[in-house]
Amino acid sequence: MMAADSPIQAEICPDCGIALPPAAENTAVHRYIGASPSCWQRFSTLLNAGEPPMGNGRLNPLLLDAYCVQHHGAPSPQAINSVAVHALVLHGVLAAGVPPDSALWIRRRALRDDAPRSKHARFHWLTPPDAGQMLTIGAILNASTPAARSAQLQAYVQSVWQAWSAPHGATLANWYAAYVA
Repeated sequence: MMAADSPIQAEICPDCGIALPPAAENTAVHRYIGASPSCWQRFSTLLNAGEPPMGNGRLNPLLLDAYCVQHHGAPSPQAINSVAVHALVLHGVLAAGVPPDSALWIRRRALRDDAPRSKHARFHWLTPPDAGQMLTIGAILNASTPAARSAQLQAYVQSVWQAWSAPHGATLANWYAAYVA
């Protein structure tokens, strides 16, 4: 069989489970977010370049937060803070009723220097839920129109929030009260 006839092997993302064609060998990955190179590449293109384009959606500003919570990585101080801060944004918007355009304020507030505890001692590892409970960015990327992609993004954010809030909602509410509100 010639190389051109070889089946393309899928690259499986360790945190969300999506199977994607492998990224180029030199594709950059994030140092503590647990995405495969192909998943990270597609997310980065979606977030930073707006490709494929999206329609308007209330939860569009939460794409970054949902992705970073879903792609929790391995326990480390950086991963712990990342998951906590991005989950606090989801909590703030979806449980506490803060407007989605306040996501950056919530992120900054959760890590501010004048909080009661050092930012490296505020949060602890949250055991990730089963990846099968959540949609992946594939749902967004595979939608055929900007409006459909935006609708899938809304569903994606909600699915990540529901999967993480079920086991960790009380912890997130306590952290939100202590470090954000």
